[in-house]
Amino acid sequence: MIGCRLTVALARDLREEFYVHFQTFFEKLIKLLNTKDADQTEWTLVCLAYLFKVLKPFLCKEISIVIQKILPLLSETHQPDHIINFSVECFAFLVKNVRDKNNFLLMLLKTVKQQESYVMGCGKLFFEMIRGLN
Repeated sequence: MIGCRLTVALARDLREEFYVHFQTFFEKLIKLLNTKDADQTEWTLVCLAYLFKVLKPFLCKEISIVIQKILPLLSETHQPDHIINFSVECFAFLVKNVRDKNNFLLMLLKTVKQQESYVMGCGKLFFEMIRGLN
């Protein structure tokens, strides 16, 4: 709990300097989701949500890296529904600001063709993306 607050505070204060280390933090936080402890899961998801919010400008610039990291969280064979739904909402939040949406969609569809377990999660992602359009 305190570690998550500290991580978010560091990301907010350091922004670009923190982003260099985002992948390492992201991987560690994802490992924390493999638990039955509801409090740990909640704090980890809150931490990830704040990191996505704080680092959004940097994450949108390198969306292909984000795709590689977040798509395993959309796997219906490896993740519970609450993790998939959270990942979809966070990713949809980022994708709204992606400039080259055609390239993004092509990358996503190519990945889904290779990994059938991502189909349901990516379907939810497409729905959230479309729902968020004005």
